[in-house]
Amino acid sequence: MTAFDAPTTVLAPGTYRIDPTTTTIAFDTKHMFGLGSVHGSMSVAEGGIVVAGSLEESSVQVTIDVASFATPNPKRDDKVRSSALLDATAHPTMSFRSDGVERRDGAWVVHGRLTVRGTPAPVDLVVTDVVATPDGLTAAATGRVDRTAVGVTAMKGMVGRYLDLTVSVTARA
Repeated sequence: MTAFDAPTTVLAPGTYRIDPTTTTIAFDTKHMFGLGSVHGSMSVAEGGIVVAGSLEESSVQVTIDVASFATPNPKRDDKVRSSALLDATAHPTMSFRSDGVERRDGAWVVHGRLTVRGTPAPVDLVVTDVVATPDGLTAAATGRVDRTAVGVTAMKGMVGRYLDLTVSVTARA
């Protein structure tokens, strides 16, 4: 049973700790003026989910390890992690903190703020799946990040403006 089958009863209210070893953030973006595709991933350092009795009152917070940014091109990864873009040395983490959950067009949407290099910007994550497990939950969501909104503006045209995210979360009670 998924959260979409019984959104108010499938998950036990409580606090769940996100398991960084089984949680993934995958992304797709464009580069070279939109001509090439880039696929990659980032790792979650830590996080938590609070499931409230009313799902609209639930919350999520996640810390992402900037040094974990990885694509099949190590040279590109070094450039993205450098001070020109993500600046992993000065800003070793980025964070997502929800500020609302709503049911919209038949799906649950987690509204929040992604903070990159100290600059927060709104990001919506559309929950595509939630399953209660014996010791917690698994969930999946998709969203889009506008890198210019979070202050990462260098290399216009060479680096894609938008990153389409697919997040797969395992959390334990």
